[in-house]
Amino acid sequence: MTAREQLAQFAAGSKALPRLCREYKKERATVHLKELVGGALSFYAAAAAVKTGGVHVFVAEDRDAAAYLMNDFYNLLDEKQVYFFPSSYKRSVAYGAEDAQGVVQRTAAMNAVKGFTKGYLIVCTYPEALAERVADAGKRTEAVSIMIVGMTVANLFGVPLGTYISNVLTWRATFGIVAVWGVVALLLVRLWVPRMEPLPDTGLKGQFRFLRSLAPWLVLLSVMLGNGGIFCWYSYVSPLMIHASGFTADDLTLIIMLAGFGMFAGNIIGGHFSDRFTPEKVVRFTLATAAATLLAIYFGAHVRYLSVALMVLCTGCLFCVSSPQQLLILENSRGGEMLGAALVQVAFNLGNALGAYCGGLPIDHGLGYRYTALAGMGFVLLGLLTVVIYIRKYPRHEMR
Repeated sequence: MTAREQLAQFAAGSKALPRLCREYKKERATVHLKELVGGALSFYAAAAAVKTGGVHVFVAEDRDAAAYLMNDFYNLLDEKQVYFFPSSYKRSVAYGAEDAQGVVQRTAAMNAVKGFTKGYLIVCTYPEALAERVADAGKRTEAVSIMIVGMTVANLFGVPLGTYISNVLTWRATFGIVAVWGVVALLLVRLWVPRMEPLPDTGLKGQFRFLRSLAPWLVLLSVMLGNGGIFCWYSYVSPLMIHASGFTADDLTLIIMLAGFGMFAGNIIGGHFSDRFTPEKVVRFTLATAAATLLAIYFGAHVRYLSVALMVLCTGCLFCVSSPQQLLILENSRGGEMLGAALVQVAFNLGNALGAYCGGLPIDHGLGYRYTALAGMGFVLLGLLTVVIYIRKYPRHEMR
């Protein structure tokens, strides 16, 4: 038996514990735990929560104390039953700068309380977070989509602008402008982005703890396969538009701009409907739509304007899943949120590379550019399968 288990057993057998549990069992009880120093508070509180069951909200004196308490509960109890309820602002509500990570954590805690049915549930928070007006729970994915909208705007304006400058001047001019703009963006971040509160320190091993569950792996697989399938086709959209749809090279700037518009619109739509329904259902519907669209591209690539319309729809699907997938990985990577967010980008870029490679295989075998859509449909269907498994294995009412 480990030292931690011995201490937990000691707390569970304490004479004071039954009295504490009786107070807990009173309807809407408010219990002030005092004269407990060091780890005693965590041990006694954890033992009482397990023994009495129900929802327990622990209010510490500040954010750091709440984070340390949550970390103790992570180590003592089932981490899936422990939540952090922080402020939704980066520094203070007075600055008016929302923290998307805080909004997601608050929403995850509220959803867990709302869907609680049996066992025990622990929420760690602090007065500032409780005093703040609760953000609209229907805006959580919209907050995440704000982080992604820059990428879609860049595709909408940056790519065609870069193509135009390269054609008029030289490709070196495009790279030079990008370098200068990167310096400007760095200065703007330094001047305008406020300092963010650090995430609770769960230690190096704690960052990887969430990977022991199947849920984040299913989310990452859906990202890699779903997005990779679309990139099977999108990596070759320019030659497809020229050789299969009959457009000219001069038309490509406008066509790629329309693709960027599809990405922008898809991002906004994905965030909105994830708030209205659930992120995993939006991902499931979007990937099903993407598979059907890729099949339609295979059969309708020779019809010029239909091909463009299907392209806009498919690029919309590409970014429609971004916000809900980001939220899903954050919901399933508590204690390692930054690592989870990084792994989503890794999965996205792996899908990009894998899709581009697999999309080129039918072209190398002389099958034509429209077969890239058919290859991509297979990957998207595999991604859809992982989402279906996720939904059946992790219903929303049991979400962490």
